[in-house]
Amino acid sequence: MTNEKYEKYLNAFKPSDKLLEKHINDLKKSGIDEVTALELGFRTSVASDSWVVPIRNIENTETLGYVARYDNEAIEENKYPSKKKNTTPKYRLSPELRNSFFYPHIKSVNWLKIAKDSTLDIGMTEGIKKAIKLTLEGFPTIGLFATYGWIGKNQEEESKENGGLDNDELDSEEDESEDKENEEE
Repeated sequence: MTNEKYEKYLNAFKPSDKLLEKHINDLKKSGIDEVTALELGFRTSVASDSWVVPIRNIENTETLGYVARYDNEAIEENKYPSKKKNTTPKYRLSPELRNSFFYPHIKSVNWLKIAKDSTLDIGMTEGIKKAIKLTLEGFPTIGLFATYGWIGKNQEEESKENGGLDNDELDSEEDESEDKENEEE
């Protein structure tokens, strides 16, 4: 990947200091108001063609990485194609988010306290917007980053080599070779 193209991808993850109306409206469709979006750190990307949200650790003391949700125009124009499918995915995770959870740090939810108390009910769902909405409704919910947010050890090394930008196309050759070895045994 050329430096210019790599920079283009990174600009889709870099948050600006604002949240454009089109991104506020996208979040409102999922039941997330502007105040909550700003509280969670949603911002429009520097490239202005995605919204970006920081993913924080359970203690809410450190940003682990970012999730970008591309605008429909960027998807239709195929502005950020993945290597394998050659299409722009709807969402893309920054490489640091491998095998992570999304904890909606909103209102009075104390995720560390919840994690220590096995008597409390919590939910898990695919997607950060659903996790936010359910938490807003009073049911603390952890968000998962779809199937491509979870990778094995061999895939993690490969992902680091390509900058982690094609998290939606991790090669499964390692898994296939392991399957063949298991069949031979």
